[in-house]
Amino acid sequence: MKNTEVRSVPRSEFGIRSASRNPLIFGLFERMRLVEQIGSGITRIRDVMNDEGLTPPEFNIDGMFTVTLRRPFDFEKWVDKLTENRINILKNIHENSRISIRELSDFLGLSLSAIDKNLLFLKELGLLERINGAKGGFWIIHFKLP
Repeated sequence: MKNTEVRSVPRSEFGIRSASRNPLIFGLFERMRLVEQIGSGITRIRDVMNDEGLTPPEFNIDGMFTVTLRRPFDFEKWVDKLTENRINILKNIHENSRISIRELSDFLGLSLSAIDKNLLFLKELGLLERINGAKGGFWIIHFKLP
């Protein structure tokens, strides 16, 4: 009898090293020649999303594996109560979830304190969240329809 235990990859090696979550199904697909490039899916998803100018996918490997794909968003249509600066901050974060406060300041021509105040406002509204701090962290936009 084959071992059907689910193998996992350390977080630091996610998207770099492959581990079959279901060896029985993988073995069947491999024998049927339905497997094209073993272990290349995460990299291929990231590359295609980047090539198409889409927001990078978010992967969660805690417990059940999930992928979050974000569709393009028309900020002016849905977020009509925000100032132009706040809309531009959200647009930049939507395009690059790992953008820094300094990069936002440079792109938008606003002072660091102005960026901080606008980010605080967006966080208090529940529209924006920072995960894992300033270094190595990323932003999540929580879209709320009016």
